[in-house]
Amino acid sequence: MYKNILVATDGSYQSKAAEDRAIKLALNFSSNLTGAYVVDIGRFRWAEELIHEVYAKVKKEGEEVLRRFSEKTATYEMDVELILLEGHPAYEIVKLSERYDLIVMGSRGYGTEEIALGSIAQRVVRRAKCDVLVIKV
Repeated sequence: MYKNILVATDGSYQSKAAEDRAIKLALNFSSNLTGAYVVDIGRFRWAEELIHEVYAKVKKEGEEVLRRFSEKTATYEMDVELILLEGHPAYEIVKLSERYDLIVMGSRGYGTEEIALGSIAQRVVRRAKCDVLVIKV
């Protein structure tokens, strides 16, 4: 049913639950699985003079989140593709949606104050070119 699954992760509790669900789905459907982390460059506009230092720290954080996800999939002897992107998370995930049959993501991530559904998840659900499974924790 789902040949190519993308899980969007940011290391938050909600995205870790999405990772777990994406792994289960990929195992059940024998799907290809990709983990994506988007370095949100919009977070740096306030710190023009510190942008390189802050960016390097957040990029390293993204690399660590993807490394942990890769280790998690290795316990199931799964091959996983890892993608580290820069930009606005919703925009970058929607761009990726053309290559996937399903996107799995948490209802909210770090920094999201929305009551029911985070603003990134809302945008992805509305604009993605594929099915989106939002994991509510």
